[in-house]
Amino acid sequence: MKYREVSQILEDKQRTFDTLKRAALSLSVPQSGYRVTEGQWTIEEILEHLVLVESRLLRLINVSTHKLEKSGAPSSAATGLNIEIPDGTERNDSFKVKTKKEYEPTGTSSIVDSITKLQTIHDNLCALRPRLERIDLNAVSYDHWFLGSLTLGQWLAFIGIHEQRHLGQIRSILASATFPKQ
Repeated sequence: MKYREVSQILEDKQRTFDTLKRAALSLSVPQSGYRVTEGQWTIEEILEHLVLVESRLLRLINVSTHKLEKSGAPSSAATGLNIEIPDGTERNDSFKVKTKKEYEPTGTSSIVDSITKLQTIHDNLCALRPRLERIDLNAVSYDHWFLGSLTLGQWLAFIGIHEQRHLGQIRSILASATFPKQ
């Protein structure tokens, strides 16, 4: 996946979140807590995991944006925005990535609570757009525990791609032959 504008990243994320929200909010309590196999997350737990990850990434992006604004670094418009995330990096459902302990769901968040929190995170991320467009998103990078070093722009894109991966997992749960009808 390649991005040349912050708007592309946020639009892709919006589409993914809208699809995720429609799927999740239509579920009954038994459906939201359905576990296909022992050890696999429920849809409720997947959404809680997304809240844990995205709230941390929003803080990272917000703090980094503030630091870059203060540094006077040139904007991505001046340096040329070219953010690339390798296809399949986070969307490959056949490859299980074990998350870090702090991002594991506790099972204490309802779907409505998680969707509400994800909406707030998404709104805050979109509110950062003008500021993100004024900084060089390639100027700083931070390590991902599994993927290695990612620039701030790649972290921004990662949020939506990570959501896409988990949307795929939700679709797999919904398609399960044993998924409850109600």
